Amino acid sequence: MTHETTNDDFEVFKEAGKKEVGRLGLSDWKIWFQHDIDIAYNDSCALCLTSYEDKQATIQLNPTWDDKPTKETLEYYGRHEIIELLLADYTYHAESRFAKKEDLSATRHALIQRIINTYK
Repeated sequence: MTHETTNDDFEVFKEAGKKEVGRLGLSDWKIWFQHDIDIAYNDSCALCLTSYEDKQATIQLNPTWDDKPTKETLEYYGRHEIIELLLADYTYHAESRFAKKEDLSATRHALIQRIINTYK
């Protein structure tokens, strides 16, 4: 049985995501939150799509879930997708055909610094 996510569900998801954006210091990304289309990966509750070169991301909440969404699961997926975004730079360099060791190292250390900044 499938369950539809509501606009209220989307607001919980989006607010959890926005809070994580601020906590992780991802202000260098232009981020959109979306709820109105089915995600191509129908078994996913949410998805983070990025354009690394443009530093743009769309964080999508799937309007159709297999299980009934709860506040906790909506908040979890809001945070989860932003952490996916946090890893976007590293993933981009790691998957690049021409990846250089120093690019991966610099990106890894930038990621570490973002995480350290959350402890302040």
